[in-house]
Amino acid sequence: MSSTRVASCRHCQVRRRRMQTRSCRPAAPAELAAGSLSLHSDATHLTQSHSSLALTPATHQSPMRAPATNTCIRRVNSVTSRSIELPRSSMASRCRPPVVRAMAAAACFFPVLLNLLLLPAAATASARRRPLFREYIGAEGQNVTFADVPVHPGVDFHFILAFAIDYAADAANASAPPRPTDGRFLVYWDEANLTPAAVAAAKRRGGCGGGDVRVALSLGGDTVNGANATFRASSVDVWVANAVVSLTDILTTYGLDGVDVDYEHFGERETPEVFAECVGRLVRALRALGVISFASIAPFANPDVQAHYGELWHRYGAEFEYVNFQFYAYDANTTVPQLLGYYDEQSRRYAGGGGKVLLAFGTDPASGGLGPGKGFFRACRALRRQGRLHGVFVWAADNSAADGFRYERVAQRFLAGAATGFT
Repeated sequence: MSSTRVASCRHCQVRRRRMQTRSCRPAAPAELAAGSLSLHSDATHLTQSHSSLALTPATHQSPMRAPATNTCIRRVNSVTSRSIELPRSSMASRCRPPVVRAMAAAACFFPVLLNLLLLPAAATASARRRPLFREYIGAEGQNVTFADVPVHPGVDFHFILAFAIDYAADAANASAPPRPTDGRFLVYWDEANLTPAAVAAAKRRGGCGGGDVRVALSLGGDTVNGANATFRASSVDVWVANAVVSLTDILTTYGLDGVDVDYEHFGERETPEVFAECVGRLVRALRALGVISFASIAPFANPDVQAHYGELWHRYGAEFEYVNFQFYAYDANTTVPQLLGYYDEQSRRYAGGGGKVLLAFGTDPASGGLGPGKGFFRACRALRRQGRLHGVFVWAADNSAADGFRYERVAQRFLAGAATGFT
């Protein structure tokens, strides 16, 4: 990345500190005939119902796949519960002709078979839900590529490109700080190495290895070319309109899957309510357009930051799957009990929406919090025993390269458990 495009965030500044039977009786011929006809009619009705079901696409609002499967299963259960109601005359005797008994058995077994046929799809969807590992990349111009970062096939891996920022350089004065562009976003990550072709290759690599690799971009950050990347909006409508157009272009050009929101500074007129409406409407619009399938936020323990993200969560929390809370922005002498306490606090704060709070550590030398060599994984084990470890994210690949991504390997092995992976 050129010297004129250096972006950073609290992630890297850290304040440059901070988931009937009945009894038998012989059946009369008339009853047998009636039973045969009734069975034939019921079986035909069910076949027609099933055919109608197969041709009717399941509709749902979320872009996730699992709800579609559940909707389909609910429809099948509804159809089968209505369709098979045999008349008593058809169950009159076990001694009926073999053809009639076979038809009765087939009609009774059909709904069971139909549900069984759907189970593989549900099981496949469940199997795709591996432990989640996320990592920011590209903010510090260290020439780190996707291929450099180890990816364990036993986890779902999200790369997060840092950053896209709605600031631009002053064409008339190159030495002047960048100016806000009211939602017109530009790429500020390492464009030379993290290209659209590189994104596509990273995703193929995940697919070949058995894991799920997806790539998102992060909005905002701490600074842009040394100046604060302050959130500015002339109005909600204008900012959202500009942001939808510019980000749709970037997301589709790069073939990205999601967005992360990491604004850390706010203007005087950009109240929590304004910020919430701008960002919430943006994410909702991007989902409606089908250009993203997930979203996250990245707050940290600062009163002004928490006020803005708290309002966003209150109004639009259901739009976000993950909360990348910057636990490495706490003091560097954080202990295991303290980190678990912070996790409980932030989980309560960001409860009731759509997202899960992820645990985090930083590999930036300026990172605080509880480091991976100082008890971080003890905290992870405690949360996993409680069934509350939703995933781990790291700031950032740019810093981890110097150590050969040591702790990324440890973290992914921990999350993957017994799953086969890198050595």
